Amino acid sequence: MQVAASEGAQGLGCLVVMNDEIHAARFVRKVHTSSPAAFASPLSGPIGMVAEGAVRIFVRPERGSSRGARRGQERCLRRAYHARHR
Repeated sequence: MQVAASEGAQGLGCLVVMNDEIHAARFVRKVHTSSPAAFASPLSGPIGMVAEGAVRIFVRPERGSSRGARRGQERCLRRAYHARHR
């Protein structure tokens, strides 16, 4: 609730906040089933964090269609996954 109510998060769209990290929903992936750090943004990293009760936004992702970016990101993730599991 703290992130959703913060002025810094206005205009960022849908966000995922977990383990004090703030991720843009379009870039976040679930990377572990039970870890407290279960979510990550492998290609972009978190856009901010909650520290000492304050919301800190480091990066403001460009708004607009993320469809092309998402396809490129998914391709990169698939390649990285297959490279690690050969």
